[in-house]
Amino acid sequence: MKNYRRYSGRLGASGENFCDGTFEFEQKEDSSLSILILIASLASALLLFRLFFLDVMRVDGHSMEPTLYPRQVIFVNRAAYGLLLPFLNRYILRWESPEAGEVVVFPGPSGDRLMVKRCLASEGETIRYLNGYLELEHMREPIRAPDSFFLTNYPAVPQGCILVLGDNLQNSIDSRNFGFIPIDRVIGKAILRSSKPISAGREP
Repeated sequence: MKNYRRYSGRLGASGENFCDGTFEFEQKEDSSLSILILIASLASALLLFRLFFLDVMRVDGHSMEPTLYPRQVIFVNRAAYGLLLPFLNRYILRWESPEAGEVVVFPGPSGDRLMVKRCLASEGETIRYLNGYLELEHMREPIRAPDSFFLTNYPAVPQGCILVLGDNLQNSIDSRNFGFIPIDRVIGKAILRSSKPISAGREP
């Protein structure tokens, strides 16, 4: 039995083959493949950008009110302090340290979730803890911190650490409860926030 090849072109007057419509199916396949490759490339680039540079997270809790509210979305600059290895949250290279006043994100003491707090004292800054109150260089009034043995006997913030507090001092678990935070555990700085609460994003 003979095999015949089917052409999608047309024959000219003298019998020549004009393949102006040949391989139309193959061209459609190539076009679909190119679109899939483009989509996959864009998705990979977006994922890498989010892992290394800018992450999106959703606030959970009231500890940062009135600056941040529950379900409010924040954008976190993961490259603010160095080059961070994704998932392991370890710095390959660090070029900056958090400064007082910056809002930072870091794994909580238990390590099972992220926390967002304000850095109120960076490494080397003088602090004083006395009679249940914490005094900082740039704060006009002392901060109430009853029974905070984590801050006792520290004349200054240890090297390689920062002191973090929630803006809502009456409803915040922070350095008064778990002590100083190693700078190497800070995974980024909050730089932008949504104007309204949104039910999307990771929860710090």
